[in-house]
Amino acid sequence: MKRASISFEATGVEPVEQNANGLNLGCKIGFALTFQPHPVSVLWPPNSIVVAALLLTPTRLWWFVLLAAFPAHLAAQLQSDVPPLMIMCWFISNASEAVIGVGLTRYVIGGPMRFTNLRKVGIFCLCVVFIGPFLSSFLDAAFVVWNHWGQDGYWELIRIRLSANAVSALIIVPLVLTWVTNGVQRLRTASRSRYLEACAVFLGLLAVSYAALYELRSGADLALLFLPLPFLLWVAVRFGALGASTAISIVGFLAIWSASHGHGPFSRETAEQSALSIEIFLIGLAIPLLFLAALIEERVTGENELQESESRFQFVADAAPVLIWMAGVDKLCTFFNKPWLQFTGRSMQQELGNGWAEGVHQDDLERCLQVYTSAFDARQPFVMQYRLRRDDGEYRWISDQGVPRYDAQGTFAGYIGSCVDVTELMTKDEALRQSEERMRSQKTAAVSDRLSTTRFATEKTTNRSTASFYPTESCVGCQHAAAFSLIARESHHGFWESASTSQRVNRRNSMRSAVAQSYLISVAWR
Repeated sequence: MKRASISFEATGVEPVEQNANGLNLGCKIGFALTFQPHPVSVLWPPNSIVVAALLLTPTRLWWFVLLAAFPAHLAAQLQSDVPPLMIMCWFISNASEAVIGVGLTRYVIGGPMRFTNLRKVGIFCLCVVFIGPFLSSFLDAAFVVWNHWGQDGYWELIRIRLSANAVSALIIVPLVLTWVTNGVQRLRTASRSRYLEACAVFLGLLAVSYAALYELRSGADLALLFLPLPFLLWVAVRFGALGASTAISIVGFLAIWSASHGHGPFSRETAEQSALSIEIFLIGLAIPLLFLAALIEERVTGENELQESESRFQFVADAAPVLIWMAGVDKLCTFFNKPWLQFTGRSMQQELGNGWAEGVHQDDLERCLQVYTSAFDARQPFVMQYRLRRDDGEYRWISDQGVPRYDAQGTFAGYIGSCVDVTELMTKDEALRQSEERMRSQKTAAVSDRLSTTRFATEKTTNRSTASFYPTESCVGCQHAAAFSLIARESHHGFWESASTSQRVNRRNSMRSAVAQSYLISVAWR
């Protein structure tokens, strides 16, 4: 059966065979649920079986499904002595109902129909339960009036066909789809306790439904019809769409069968009125239950996906070569990966909340918390370095980078961060800085020594040059042309011969200072 459900979407061959067999069985069920001796059937399964077959097969094989359904349709109608022309007209109207409903459903959903979320169930109820039967009912009623088949009027035929086909779509189609797609697989994977729970709830539902829909007299209080409701809710919540569709079919078949055989609260009226009452009861019961089951399925699917996503994330986080943490909207940490716990040598419970701060160096703790809280309040990424105690008691430099995280709806969900041990890098940087400081100091000392040596050599050379020109006077000169030009000019005008001793000393000191300043400026420009 599992292989069959896979091939339904792939090839569509097995649905065609199941469609032909299901139509024969559906016709027998439809005749069994007819209000004798009146030709009124509350539930006509063949149309819904065709709809289910089309939902399970690719669009390119729809013509084959409809062609395979025609022999079963022909055999069922010939048993009721229906004229061949009327048989052909009814086949056209039934096929149009299936194609319209399924085509709109496939177009809007854009994929296979599954009763797993509210959107798909809503589209199914709109397209398959209402639009398809509604539009095809006009064509069906026109064919009946044209062939003079029956005594009902045109609008009455539309009402009868619309309600009957809507009930059939609500009961038959979900039952077929859920059991074909994943029913057998869920039975194989269910636990023993799940089997016991299913048996208990369905036996209880069957017993209560039999008492309320068969044993009650026609004049009984109609409030007793809600006796099966607790079991229906139990099934929908615990077993999802599969259990809900099965429970709806049990209640529906039992209600129709009891009324058609003169039992239960729906048997006190005429055949047409009883059929309408049952249809309203089943529609009002099935639609909310299907939506509830879809809501449960959607929630369970979301929880499973979330658990799977969390499992994948934890696996990747534990395998990463970095320390990873996560925090909630309250700034408290909620997760640390395995490398973090191995690095600190602490348990998850010890690190959760603000426990991780116990391993931060006291000199770095205040700055670390300040950076963390300010970035958290601003919802901005941050990078900070601090010392974290390792499991052996050594403090290691950690580079911590955190970013805000958001959920699928864009709501702020906290922060996630990763840490890397940068102790070796910090050590190398400090060693490089100290080396640069030493080199800078040595260079400064070398420049000072060079200045002293050059100044001494310059003074010595200048003194020798000056002594060669003025042997009787000791003065300090320089090698610059401006200084010697000044000496020659003043000597030419007889300054040294006429000046007093104090004047000559002052002049000599001024010349030495000018030469020294000129030399220092030239060294600085080099």
